[in-house]
Amino acid sequence: LICIQCALLRHRDHPLGELSKVFPKQAQDVKKLIASVSEKRYVVERASKSVKAVVDALDSNAEAANAGVDRLINAAIKSLELRRAGLKEEVARAYQNKRRPLANQRDYL
Repeated sequence: LICIQCALLRHRDHPLGELSKVFPKQAQDVKKLIASVSEKRYVVERASKSVKAVVDALDSNAEAANAGVDRLINAAIKSLELRRAGLKEEVARAYQNKRRPLANQRDYL
């Protein structure tokens, strides 16, 4: 009989036993390890799904916030453009109101 650890790693810190006596315990230990890994895998998968959901929500919130910023700025730009047009009309009226009498005065002279 030879232990796998002894064969691979020169491990020699234990007594050797009959395979028929050692195998059931080793099989049980392997089953426990597999069960433990399965539980941990479930926890990791659940945590991974949770992180993905949070990232997806974050992406969605960022897109919504950017869209809100765009709507706000576009509305402000439209308002400013309307104000600019109104001010230019006022300037044009004031110009004509001042220029017309001056042109008439020049023609008179």
